[in-house]
Amino acid sequence: MKIFTERLMLRNFRLEDLPHYLAMTACESYQRFYPDEQCSAAFGTQLVHSFIDESQQWPRLRFHMAICHSQYDQWIGVASARIESSGTASIGFGLSPEHWGKGYVVEAMRELMRFMQSEYQVTRFYAETLHDNEAAIKVLSQLGLSLASVQPKQFYFKQQSWDGVTYQSDSPQ
Repeated sequence: MKIFTERLMLRNFRLEDLPHYLAMTACESYQRFYPDEQCSAAFGTQLVHSFIDESQQWPRLRFHMAICHSQYDQWIGVASARIESSGTASIGFGLSPEHWGKGYVVEAMRELMRFMQSEYQVTRFYAETLHDNEAAIKVLSQLGLSLASVQPKQFYFKQQSWDGVTYQSDSPQ
């Protein structure tokens, strides 16, 4: 499966994406918002294999798509949508740090959300992140999601407590 934007291609994960995904999750700037075990090579390898397996399921309810430059098939990151109930999907994303600040993740997620709305009748999107993850919150706001709830001290890792936040929208912007 492939979804195109002006600059990007979202496609199913392939095994050759594994080194790129592991490199992204190995970056210190990426790791600061995740527990160490979720940044390990073993965990990342398991995730990429599950992304590949999910792309073969029918009906398909999980869309973990590789974000690539449309002209070069250069791996940029991951855009995700997971159908959780009728009309509702959780979303998430990750981008290699060298591609931050170029608008790629907003462009990719907008198109994935449009696809989910038109092909799967998703009308409500939500995302969970850490209150301190300002970059993710900025992206969610650009996607038209707004703060729905704050969960004080929801997570504990890296020897500190982290507040969780949920952002939601009824439709993509």
